[in-house]
Order: sequence, then C-alpha cells, then structure tokens
Amino acid sequence: MKLKLSFLFYFLYVFILLNVTNSTIVAQGSSCSSTTISRTLFIEDFGTFSSISGRASSSSIINIPYDDAGEVQDGRYAIVADCNASGASWALSGSDHTSQTANYPSGTYGGMLFFNAGNTGGIVFFHREVEVCANTNLQFSAWHANVHPNSSRTKPDITFNIYGEDGVTLLGTASASPPTSTTGSLEWHLLSHNFNSGSNTRVILEITNNVSATSGNDIAIDDISFRACLPIVNLV
Repeated sequence: MKLKLSFLFYFLYVFILLNVTNSTIVAQGSSCSSTTISRTLFIEDFGTFSSISGRASSSSIINIPYDDAGEVQDGRYAIVADCNASGASWALSGSDHTSQTANYPSGTYGGMLFFNAGNTGGIVFFHREVEVCANTNLQFSAWHANVHPNSSRTKPDITFNIYGEDGVTLLGTASASPPTSTTGSLEWHLLSHNFNSGSNTRVILEITNNVSATSGNDIAIDDISFRACLPIVNLV
C-alpha cells in the first residue's frame, strides 16, 4: 500500500513538473493592458425587461426624480429597454450595450440608464460604493451614447469621479461627451480609466452632469464596471 502511494505521489510530481515548467498562468477576463489580465469586481448593467417598453428606477440614482410613466422629462431619468420605445418619442431607438454580447433569449431586453439632463448642470446624479482590494491597480469603464438625433442640439457632458472610502480623496476622474449618432440609432462609446486603490478597500463612484441645457443634453449609460488588473505570472 505504501509503495502504491509513493508511486502515485511520484507520478503526480512528474506530471506537475512537465506541465508547469515554462507555462503561463492566466485568469478569465479581458486585459487591462498587454501585460495584465483582469478580474471583474463590479458591473452595473441595469438589469433586463420582458418588454421593449420596460421601465424601472435605480437606487444608485440620486438628486434627480424618476419618471415612472410617459416621456422622460427634462431633469429626470428612467432605466429603460429602449430610449425611444419606453423613454421619449423624439429619442433615438436602439438596444442597450449589454445586449450586443449577452445573447439574451427572445423576449428579453437589456436595460440602460436614460437621463434627460436638462438644467441640472453641476448635479451629482449617480452614487455607488464598490468593494475593492487595497493597493491594487484597477480599471474603471462605462459605455455611453448621445440619445438626441439632432447634431445642432447641445451634446451631453458628464464626469465620472472615483473617490476613496472617505468620500473626499480623488483617486481618478474621466469625462465623456458622446457625439451625435451618424447611424440613426444609438451609438455606444467606451470610456475607461486606470487607477490604484491605495489603502482603500472600498471606492465611491459618482457621476456629475456638467451641462445645463434643455435643447439636447440627453444621454444613455450602460455597463459601468470595475476590474482588478492582475499581472500575468510566468512559472519557470
């Protein structure tokens, strides 16, 4: 029995040596850079609906009212399946960003944040706390689209601020002002920003509207995420 166990351990040892030497350990996820891989810590995709006219509210939206029926008015928001079908008759139609890769079954529609920003310049309208690891390189990203079809109208302009757990120390910032669609439907644009968490084990994301205008100034946001950028480890 002892001889059989010794042989088994020896076999496992040789197998590990043969398969680990000069190999690369990787983790599932998209790369933060050419020398790192990533692990998703948080993603806000705004859920799904069973109808293209679906509408909902979100606890992450602050300081602006939710429009629960009819067209989303100036200075208000709604989580919608389609900005035109369930948000406003003048808005561009188009699916949320998640639906482009999620392969939802027929009859399922992804949600997105539709914000008719209006005269809310300077207002923080999104607040979310995310648990992270201290002293870690992180990547923040979000997808955004200009909802208004007319290029002569005011483009939306927003800023994503990432704070430490004290709510004061700024760890990263990035702004977005999506152009008018050239296809007649929503065009999604990616914004990403790399930063380090420092001593924080929790970060706070806030999104601020930078523009006051009731002619245009309409935005959709989807797939807000934080990823840990981890080095690729080569075992020799």
